[in-house]
Amino acid sequence: MQVVVLAGGQGTRLRPWTLTRPKPGLMLLDRPLLAHVLDLFPSDAITSVVVAAGYLVDDLRSILDEHRLPWPVKVIKEEEPLGTGGALHNMLDDLEDRFICLNGDVLCGFDGAEIIEAGLKHPKAEAILAVREVEDTQRFGIIEFMPDGTTIAAFKEKPRPHETTSRWASAGCYMLTRTAIERLSTGVSSLERDLFPRLASDEHAFGVQVEGEFVDAGTPESWIEAVALAISRSHDRDGSSGDVWIHPESVIDPETRITGSAIGAGVQIAPGSMIIDCDIQAGAIIESECRLERCLIGPNVVVEQGTQLDGAVLA
Repeated sequence: MQVVVLAGGQGTRLRPWTLTRPKPGLMLLDRPLLAHVLDLFPSDAITSVVVAAGYLVDDLRSILDEHRLPWPVKVIKEEEPLGTGGALHNMLDDLEDRFICLNGDVLCGFDGAEIIEAGLKHPKAEAILAVREVEDTQRFGIIEFMPDGTTIAAFKEKPRPHETTSRWASAGCYMLTRTAIERLSTGVSSLERDLFPRLASDEHAFGVQVEGEFVDAGTPESWIEAVALAISRSHDRDGSSGDVWIHPESVIDPETRITGSAIGAGVQIAPGSMIIDCDIQAGAIIESECRLERCLIGPNVVVEQGTQLDGAVLA
């Protein structure tokens, strides 16, 4: 099945990392973030990937060419921000009759095959949404169900507690049809505000209740969560041990204490340093007696001797 990834943002909350590299192309362990997003589905379930991007598009193309994902990948440029609906309408000519749509910075812990199976059960559905239970409805698009527990009765974007009794939130993974996207007008539009409520009122949308971790890797704090999730999924690969992933080409003094962190290729860490819940990217040098906690250290950055940082993002 075709997978469409919405990745039009500039990743401003991850600056300075994203000043020179698009967020979907940021390295998470030894692969771009986009590759981890696509891990939601079995590799053989994906036939092609289309990415809607609006920032450092040529750089993203180069990164994806370098890392060679196992499917044909096409990156379509947005000349201006179009919203989640407008981005899909902008690529109508490239959409298959039915496709999966994902947010480009959300790592999901459920099995994406559940969405595909739901599509087989509801062949005429125009939208099938993965939904998860949440506590705070004001942060998410909330789905209200018909009595059958599957047909979506209403979609409410970030309602206040008194505006809904539901706790089922959109998980940012959808199966959509090309005909549904054709309902949207050209230009800026939103799936959440302009399409899903209409499909719900027509009873053409269904929900699949899923469980698992969900990480929106859009802030330094949540990027560290994404690192932890990626490490937990990588235990059958070189470099992973407990809550740490260390590239085999790194050089680390045996006295270094490392917990909850990812250490990229060519990283050098001198004696006496402590690395806690960090992402140290390829080629970085950490000199002796440093203490880094919840830090993002970009490629080839040099952290000088005795530095102590908490929550820093360096590029």
